[in-house]
Amino acid sequence: ALRPPSPISSLWRGHAALPHALQADYLGSMELSRSEAVSLADQAVLWSAGSVLFVWVLMALHLRSRWLATLGIWQILAALPISWLLYALFVPMTAAISTLAFFVLVGIGADDLFVFMSAWQLERFAPAPDEGADAGGGGEEAGGE
Repeated sequence: ALRPPSPISSLWRGHAALPHALQADYLGSMELSRSEAVSLADQAVLWSAGSVLFVWVLMALHLRSRWLATLGIWQILAALPISWLLYALFVPMTAAISTLAFFVLVGIGADDLFVFMSAWQLERFAPAPDEGADAGGGGEEAGGE
């Protein structure tokens, strides 16, 4: 005679005949995969927000201006949709590694701001251009007699 399935074998197949609150998921079930995906997405958002905050703090300390750091972060975040659109248009395949592009783009954007600020700060020490040479008359050589 056939034995009825045990509760453990029913759990292994997915859901046992238990009340909804006591149902168990096995490793390959869709419910477990969906909840894991949501959990991973939540963690990714937290890491992304944390990295943006970390970059903002570093920029504010380096530039000595919260205003410039805020504008720099805005510049970076405003460039993200454009870069992802261009990537989607020209690269038909996306991989899991492409999600790391966010962190690369934040780093490149912060580096852009640091380079621009360094160039602007170094401009103070650049020698002034010779005004006579830029006048177009050639200075003293053209009409100095």
